[in-house]
Amino acid sequence: MALLKGLRLTLRSMGPKWVAKEITRRIVGKPYTYNGIFVKDDATFRLVRKLASKGSVWRQGDMVFFRNKLGIFAVYSKDIQLLRSLAEEDFEMMYGYLDVKGKTVADIGAYLGETTVLFAQMGARRSPLQCENKLCDVSKAQHFLIQRDGRY
Repeated sequence: MALLKGLRLTLRSMGPKWVAKEITRRIVGKPYTYNGIFVKDDATFRLVRKLASKGSVWRQGDMVFFRNKLGIFAVYSKDIQLLRSLAEEDFEMMYGYLDVKGKTVADIGAYLGETTVLFAQMGARRSPLQCENKLCDVSKAQHFLIQRDGRY
């Protein structure tokens, strides 16, 4: 039943050519991808679709990148669900009222560094601190992107 619903939605939104491509893809067993990102389940599909509506999302090597108005964020492909907060939260609404210009901000539990980047754009000096092992590499990569783009 879900297959028919998906095909009906594809027909309505993209046309018969894409329905034929989708049927062929399923018959030959080729995995669904979006900009190189393997979409293995409904949750990943919804996340990628939401990210794409808020910016651009793509895969390069074993990393998935997401660019929005805050900058570029990267996670390992297997950890794509970590980008969920960027798809669902409005960080400017949550923190934009704070006066952090020229102040040092310690972003403890920096996660992906999304608030760290926002605070940097608002003129803060900061030190992201991340304790969870899975996110340490991601936080270091984001720290590098901030430095490279001259926002430090």
